[in-house]
Parts: sequence; structure tokens; C-alpha cells
Amino acid sequence: MSVGSPEHKALIERWDGFLSKIKSRYQEVLDQAADPIKEMISGLEYDSIIMHNVLNGLRHQSQGQLSQKMEETWEKVEGEFEKLGIPFETILKEQEKHHNQTEWMRDDFERFSIRIFADAARQIEKNIYAVVDPNQIHNCISCGDQLKVEVFAFQAINVKCGGCGTINTYEPDGRVRQLEGVYSSLADEFCVEEYILKNKSNQNGAPYFKKYYGFIIEKLPQRKEHYERLLNDKLSNPDFVGK
Repeated sequence: MSVGSPEHKALIERWDGFLSKIKSRYQEVLDQAADPIKEMISGLEYDSIIMHNVLNGLRHQSQGQLSQKMEETWEKVEGEFEKLGIPFETILKEQEKHHNQTEWMRDDFERFSIRIFADAARQIEKNIYAVVDPNQIHNCISCGDQLKVEVFAFQAINVKCGGCGTINTYEPDGRVRQLEGVYSSLADEFCVEEYILKNKSNQNGAPYFKKYYGFIIEKLPQRKEHYERLLNDKLSNPDFVGK
């Protein structure tokens, strides 16, 4: 059989139809999960650990299982192309459709997952600010004078009492510490396209890390030195940004 024969065209049409059904099924799985995920997010308190388990399962059900189905089906379809005597270069173009769709599902699920974690982060941020009072009064352990304390600190700090000079150790509310995770998830959403490009090649790492850490530093200026150090470590490491 020659390229462009009725049998060849029919096989291409059948293969294209199969890929279209896979794509529709992938979207259907995510659509069906949307409302239950929203309900779960609304019930979160101060962490999103449960969302990791949910999204891992959903990734397997959508991207994982459907990619495997495409691979298994392609092995059969490839054999049919070979039986028709279709040249290798032409068969390769049909295989490329499968690879392109696999990559599309992987990238799309990354966007979906990052968006879900960002929605969860916004809920957690709302919960934290609802219970942590930035005007809470803290008194010196020695003389009882009011201390000047930054409630939204992210690590233990020593505060000198203005009255008696005693050094008081202030340990921030554990829920405040969760804000670093919150802004990490929101930073991922902010630079999702750079993140996807980074995953394709570490040569694309620098734009992602600069945008990611820049976002967090803007949200948490009191942690600027810490995150600038992390950024510089990444930018100086070829494993993250290429050579």
C-alpha cells in the first residue's frame, strides 16, 4: 500500500479519533474532580497536605493511565502502518502526535495542580489572618512592660525590653510559619509558564528562579536575606540553570 491510499487515510483517521477521545477523557476526569476539590479546599485549616494525596491520585487517573493507554494503542497502530508498507519517516509523524499529546497532558496537569495548590494557599492565608492578631500584646518576662514584637516573624527572635533591658525570646505562632508555604504556592502560580519551561530544560531555570523568589521576597520582605541567598545558590548551580 502506498502513502495516501484509502487504507492509509482510514488508519490515520482512526488514530486521530482515538487521540481525540483520550484528550476528551482527560478533560472529563479533571472536570469531574473540580467540585469535590473546591469543597475540600473550603474545609482546609492551616496546611494542604491532603491536597497532595488527592492530586497524586488524580494525576495517575488522568495523565498516568491515559498516557499508558496511548502508548499501548500506538504499539498496535504502528504495526498496522508497517503492514501497509508505510515508510518509517511517515510513521514517525504519526508517533509524534502521541508524544505531543503526552507532553500536552503533562504540562496541562502541572498548570491544573499549581492552580489547585494556589487556591488552597489563598484559603489557608485567609484562615491564618482570621486567627492571628497582629496587635497582640506581649509583655516582658521580668518587668511586664509591653514589648515591641513583630507578630508575623517566621523564626524565633530575641527582643530587648525597653524598660529593664531583659532579653525576651519571642517564638512566632506556628500558624504564621505556614505563610511561607502559602507564598511558595502563590509564587508557583505567578510563574507557572516559567516553571513548565524549566522542567523541559534546566537552561530555562534562571528566569523561573528570579521570578519565583522575587515574588516571595515582595510578600515577605522580612525574609529577604534568606530568599536572596537561596536565589543566588540556585543561579550559581549549573544543575539548576545549566552551563
